[in-house]
Amino acid sequence: MEPIQLWWIDLNPSKPRQMKLESWLCPEERARADRFIPPEVRRRFTCARGCLRELLAWSLGCRAQELRFAYGEQGKPVLMDHPELRFNLSHSGERALVGVSWQQELGVDLEHLRSGVDFRGLAARFFSEPERRALEKIPESLFPREFLRVWTRKEAYLKARGTGLALPLADFAVPLGELPSPRELTWTRERPEEASRWPIQEVKCEEGYVGALCAEGPKWRAAPVLPRFWAGPGVAVETPNGC
Repeated sequence: MEPIQLWWIDLNPSKPRQMKLESWLCPEERARADRFIPPEVRRRFTCARGCLRELLAWSLGCRAQELRFAYGEQGKPVLMDHPELRFNLSHSGERALVGVSWQQELGVDLEHLRSGVDFRGLAARFFSEPERRALEKIPESLFPREFLRVWTRKEAYLKARGTGLALPLADFAVPLGELPSPRELTWTRERPEEASRWPIQEVKCEEGYVGALCAEGPKWRAAPVLPRFWAGPGVAVETPNGC
């Protein structure tokens, strides 16, 4: 089984690069971008979608502007003409994370570690009882990162399944701590087999970011994250085999 490919994207390119990425977007994507009032938010969305198109086009051997997307009931995107290529995108701050697989459904989530957030209040509101009990033992200085570890793993799980928040965050529990290899859910209100169907793994990110990957099946593995993909104009595609 081929490893899941993970790509790390810089969302602050030069102006010419940004214009090129925007030129590949379809009218629906451009309309979505125009709804973001702060210019930096619009830039990040445009660059994330444009880079996603470029990466998928490279994987398929086609042009970025040729790709057509459809969306599930909860908004999960799929390629209309190439549904066999699964992918997922998450962006936060000035970075984005993309996962791509030819074998299984997957979800990724990325969060920028910020100050001034009531992480304990969010945990009490959204997390399952097993997760809340485990987090009570975490020192205050470590709590923000541990909270985001739980949050990104839960989000990656929901995105992999394509359920969105139709499945409440409190209805399942993810493992805490470091996850260098895939681990199954520690608890779920659903059928017991669901716990082992969607293993979760931590994604190593640069300082200030926390990421997670979830994919279907018990035997998948993830390739090392390819860093700083598309950091600026003229940067070559960094492929898994070094081409």
